[in-house]
Amino acid sequence: MVTQTHQPEPSHWEKRWRRIEVVSSVLLTLIGALIALFLGRSQLILGENQLSMATSQLNIAKNQENIATIGMQIERYKALADLILALGDDEKPGVRRQAARALAQFGEPAIPPLLLALGDDNKEVQLATIDALTNIYELYKTSEVHKQVSNRLEEEIGRIGEKKNENIIEASILIIFKINRDSLIDILKHSKDLLRIINVIEERKHLKILVYLLDSKEFYENRASIAYAIRKIAIVANKSDIQDLIELSKMESFDENTRVDIVIILDNVANQSKHEDVLSPIKNAFLYHLKSNNDRLSIMAASNLVKFCYENEIYEALMTLQKDENNIRRGIARLVLERDECKRLEKEGSFK
Repeated sequence: MVTQTHQPEPSHWEKRWRRIEVVSSVLLTLIGALIALFLGRSQLILGENQLSMATSQLNIAKNQENIATIGMQIERYKALADLILALGDDEKPGVRRQAARALAQFGEPAIPPLLLALGDDNKEVQLATIDALTNIYELYKTSEVHKQVSNRLEEEIGRIGEKKNENIIEASILIIFKINRDSLIDILKHSKDLLRIINVIEERKHLKILVYLLDSKEFYENRASIAYAIRKIAIVANKSDIQDLIELSKMESFDENTRVDIVIILDNVANQSKHEDVLSPIKNAFLYHLKSNNDRLSIMAASNLVKFCYENEIYEALMTLQKDENNIRRGIARLVLERDECKRLEKEGSFK
């Protein structure tokens, strides 16, 4: 038999004390939460203040950077102004030349003063100016060089005649030839004084430009004048210019008539020159064309090689051409070998 034990009822004060404990616990919890909330808010405010300070410091740094940038720009424009003044130094060509070279680093702002310097009477200053404008075009990829130089060329062509004017025309043509050859054709084809322009280019001995004009269909009516100008240059040209002419004669992108004209000009040079350093590369050029697949050039080269048929290599090449499958080439080789010069040399035993 189990005996039940009865717990005594809690007194009024015990019940009250327990209520106080519960309420106290809840209050402590609430106070803790409020304290945590307050601390979190304080940290948030502190973080915002720190962010604000960091932003202020960043703005200060940016302002300092902007000030430094402005300072650098001021120094740059001051340097530009100094170089422009140096470019106008009438008494010191060396100073003008150095100024022209240095102006290339300034890009578009340097174009107008350099355009003014294109007519400089000193050749070295003019070349430095041409190089500077070409470098600006290549470095900064700006179309302003081509645009402004083209406009200047058109203006000067309209009043061609004075020496300084011709200097500017020459320099402008050289720049445009370097950066956009097709546009040079477009400008020159509208000129009413093309022959005078050709004379300017010929007097300044710019072979490549004249050959390019010779190859253009736009100047077909002026081919004879252009070819004559090339011949005048070639007759007194140095070895380097002759080599350029030889390489141009080999360019398959050129019209056949252009290449034939060049070979004729080279033959004129060979007929008037006694210098081996000129004759040797011309002879090799003729030998190259003799063996080419172009019948006109091969025939022309065979005819021109008569003067060299005393050399074993040339004689043997002509003998080989007599066996060519092409009747025309075979026939021209036979005709050349039957020329008095070759037959005389053969009889004299000049061939080994």
